[in-house]
Amino acid sequence: MLRIIVILIFRGINAMRRGKLTQNSRNCLFYCVLLLGLIYYNLIIRSAVLTARGILSKKLKLEDLIVNMESPIEEYEYNDSEENRTQKFPTTYLIGAPRCGTVALMDFLGLHPEVQIVETEIHYFDKYFSNGIDWYKSNMPLSTKYQEVIERCNSYFTNPAVPERIFKARPDAKIILGVRDPIERAVSEYAEMAEEARGKFYKPFREFAFDQGNLGKMNENWTVLQTGMYAKHLKPWFKYFPRHQIYIYTAEELVTNPAKIIKDLQVFLQIRYYLRADRFKINGTGRFPCISYSSESEPEPECLNETMKAVSLKHPNIEWSITHHLKNMYRQHMNDFYNMTGIRFGWI
Repeated sequence: MLRIIVILIFRGINAMRRGKLTQNSRNCLFYCVLLLGLIYYNLIIRSAVLTARGILSKKLKLEDLIVNMESPIEEYEYNDSEENRTQKFPTTYLIGAPRCGTVALMDFLGLHPEVQIVETEIHYFDKYFSNGIDWYKSNMPLSTKYQEVIERCNSYFTNPAVPERIFKARPDAKIILGVRDPIERAVSEYAEMAEEARGKFYKPFREFAFDQGNLGKMNENWTVLQTGMYAKHLKPWFKYFPRHQIYIYTAEELVTNPAKIIKDLQVFLQIRYYLRADRFKINGTGRFPCISYSSESEPEPECLNETMKAVSLKHPNIEWSITHHLKNMYRQHMNDFYNMTGIRFGWI
């Protein structure tokens, strides 16, 4: 068919040169040229689609990114000197939630040579936004151009003004969110508040959780309970950041299978597969993950409850009747969270 079209076009051109081109011949020539153009355009589009499919079908092999753990960190960091380190804005934000293993996660990520963590919570985007961007940058650690700078601030997640502010400062920012069974999370945060009271009398959980301190209406304005309404707080983040820029993990899995989360995060952050699965262990209590290094340099693993900053708190016993009321309150929030993220945890 293509051959016939080309022949007709050439005949039409020859007839036009001789001045013997009739109206029918003109129409035939026009449609032949148009048809040839459509065929050529279709071939280009088809080629582009096949190329794109080939690229998207390729699976990233983390093994290809493995770095030799025995090699010196200085060599792995491209031999950058202090003169080449500058203060730059974070590329990634760990936004919470509180009591969801965010400190532990930062401890682990901070061991990666391509990661530079911000040691303290700056609170720029919620408390000190009026201080200006130069003040914010002055609080950043020195880092190389190859490093991901990660800032952790647990209060960012529940502040509806923060997503827009971060987006305007860095629209390509990566967002990491930790969640947990909302009831367990609330009890854990209450335990932390009671611990900070340092032995002083602290009201029982029940008196905070209910308006009148009894099994009546839930006090949904209590910030400890509000934080667990994940869908409500996640909605403003989805308004500004697409799903592929937000990584969600659970505190439960960070304890039971930290290697998987750290492996996923190394892909998410687009950094080398440095923290391998065989480096993670669980200590004798079965509650705290540990990471080991070279057997020659550090034969003992480093565990979250020992040398790292993460801490565990003793939780108070919560009556079944209170737990029942909390489940009823959180059930719809968990369904909304599933509809937004496609993730179902089975907590409620």
